[in-house]
Amino acid sequence: MGLREVHREALLNEIKAVHIQSEKRYSSPRITQSLNEQGQRVPRPLVARIIKNGNIRSIIRKKYRVQTTDSNHPFAIL
Repeated sequence: MGLREVHREALLNEIKAVHIQSEKRYSSPRITQSLNEQGQRVPRPLVARIIKNGNIRSIIRKKYRVQTTDSNHPFAIL
């Protein structure tokens, strides 16, 4: 195993730790920001590639959308 593979494996473990700490909500931009705040200078495309190869998925919530149409109205349809 080469030095680059060892570095990526260590980075994958740290990415998983940040991902679990964020309750699996963070994706590559926020994980990169968190790693940079910890003192590791890592580019976002590298983090995104490692996340993709490591099959790490973030939980995506749908935004609340107000429903304004009342389909059960008593009025006649013209």
